[in-house]
Parts: sequence; structure tokens; C-alpha cells
Amino acid sequence: MKKRILILAVLFFSSLSVKAAIYKLDPQHLLVGFDVTHMVISSVHGQFKKVQGQLDFNPQTGELKKVEAKIDVDSLDTNEPKRDHHLKSPDFFGVRDKKGQLVSKNRYMTFKSTKITHKGKTYQIHGLLTLKGHTKPVVLTATYKGHVKDPWGNERIGFAATGQLNRKDFGLTWNKVLETGGLVVGNEVSIKIQGEAIKSKGQ
Repeated sequence: MKKRILILAVLFFSSLSVKAAIYKLDPQHLLVGFDVTHMVISSVHGQFKKVQGQLDFNPQTGELKKVEAKIDVDSLDTNEPKRDHHLKSPDFFGVRDKKGQLVSKNRYMTFKSTKITHKGKTYQIHGLLTLKGHTKPVVLTATYKGHVKDPWGNERIGFAATGQLNRKDFGLTWNKVLETGGLVVGNEVSIKIQGEAIKSKGQ
């Protein structure tokens, strides 16, 4: 009986000592994408290929304390070079000027969480998104996919997240009106994120 109590006590205090750790986004297993309506009848899909970020997460308890990300806007890719050129121009993201030169002040967009709640493996991540000099609140709904150790000894977590924003809130106002009265580019943008993050060494 005493032995059983001792084992339970050890397990209890061990669980109390478990702390959240920093998990850094793995750029090789990460998709930060978006969808936006095009000419009312279809959608344009795009992604940002250069993203840095980290999560303060405890896989044992499921507690997510903080999320931060830094996205290189110039890494935008919609699988159409001419369209990408226009999207990077002053008409949209403004990451390049009319001569095609990089505009450093618009180079990156950032996201920093301000409040996170969760129920089971579903999280509501409230944060501030800064883009093109505008900072606005954005809410992401995220799902925790699990925790594994890869063949090289790295501890990984998987996740997916979705959200919505209005591009006009961030100064992306360019548009054209179609003959039918619709707009060439929709204002509502759907955010789609999925990928993995690796636990930082030494934690």
C-alpha cells in the first residue's frame, strides 16, 4: 500500500513539474495560405513560402501560452508570376515599388497572440496581425494534431488553423467593378495554416 502511494505521489509531482516549451515552426513542413474570391465565380489560392515563428506549448497538458509568427510578404506565391508581381506592388501589399524594388517597411507581416483559450484539442487564438503598417485583431481557430518524436530525435507537434480577415482593414483596397456589378477581387480572405513545429533543444 505504501509503495502504491509513493508511486502515485511521484507521478503527481512529476506532472506538476512539466512545463511548456518553445516549439519553432518547421519551414519544410509548413503551409501558410489564403483563398480570396476572384471575379465572383472562383477563388485565387496563394501562400507565403518564408515564415518564421514559435509556439509556447505543453503537449502533456495541452496548454498553449503564446504564438508568434513573422512572414516574408515577398515570398508570396499564387502560381502565376504576373499576378504575384501585381500583388506585391503598391496596389496591394506594397512590398515592392513601381520599379520593382523592395520596400523594407512593408517586407514583413507579423502575428502575436494576445489571448488563447482551448477546449480539448481546439483552440481560439486571439492576436494582432500587422500588415502594411496596419495592426488589427484576428482570431484563428486551431486544432492540435498530436505530438511525436521523429527518427532523428526531434520532438514535433502538428497543428492546423483557419481564420478570416477583411483585406481592406490592412490597406489592401485595390479593385475593379465587373460589368455584372461584382468585384474582381473579394474583400474577405480565408486563412489556412497547417504544419509542424519542433521543440527547441535544451528544454
